[in-house]
Amino acid sequence: MLSTRFGDLPSTIRAPKMPAMNIIASLPRRLAAAGLLSLTGLCSCASEPTDATASATQLSQKIDALVGDAACDSAAQCRTIAVGAKPCGGPERYVAWSTARTDEKQLKDAVAKHAQRRQADNQASHMASNCMMVTDPGASCRAQRCSVNPPGFGTAASSPY
Repeated sequence: MLSTRFGDLPSTIRAPKMPAMNIIASLPRRLAAAGLLSLTGLCSCASEPTDATASATQLSQKIDALVGDAACDSAAQCRTIAVGAKPCGGPERYVAWSTARTDEKQLKDAVAKHAQRRQADNQASHMASNCMMVTDPGASCRAQRCSVNPPGFGTAASSPY
């Protein structure tokens, strides 16, 4: 005599205890979890941001990396480059770099992208500034490192003009 009660059936052929409605109700949660896992997988494979999507801070760090230690043997190897963009126009600052250590084309490209990003950020945030012009201080080789000249460096202490 065969029994039709669930309790008498072996566990391998028993019907699931969850009714069909619970399976359908849990489907959105399962799909959402699968979607999140796939997005997480995509994000973990993403590379560093391109220069087009990089923040001004990331581009500034790239400039610093390109300049490196700015090592020099003479002042002839030292240059300055204007970095950033003030809301009123002009650079935010000047950075000293060495022709002995830095690829000029790469540095100029990075500085141009940084200035574009700063201009875009300034416009988007309606940023204002003091509008003071930042002048190029020049650079010198001091202690085998190119560095920006301090204010008044190379000028007469008492100018008649």
